[in-house]
Amino acid sequence: MSMFSRHAELYAALKNDAALSAVITGIYDMPPDNAASPYMQVGDTQEVSDDLLNNTGAEITTTLHIWSRYAGRKEILQINNLIFAALPEWALYDGIEIIRDSAEPDWWHGVIDIRYYEYR
Repeated sequence: MSMFSRHAELYAALKNDAALSAVITGIYDMPPDNAASPYMQVGDTQEVSDDLLNNTGAEITTTLHIWSRYAGRKEILQINNLIFAALPEWALYDGIEIIRDSAEPDWWHGVIDIRYYEYR
């Protein structure tokens, strides 16, 4: 399976999860300027070679962003739990960091790394 296929599978798992869709206003690759809170953005993806003597592969990390105007961390943590539950079984959850956006003080930002391995 290719990195593109796994990326599409991850996006579909999140997009098609009824509980997550009931809470967020959308999942974007590039959110519009007027995106309503809370929403998710599928961010950067990095592939690092994981070649060994007897096989080849890669470790792939995709960053998910949660954006919320809720005054505090509660909404992001609730959405984080829904994302965790919606992940495909091959996806590894590496944790979340929640920060206040200094450029936009009304917004809170959750950053989640999802990791998986691709063997070829």
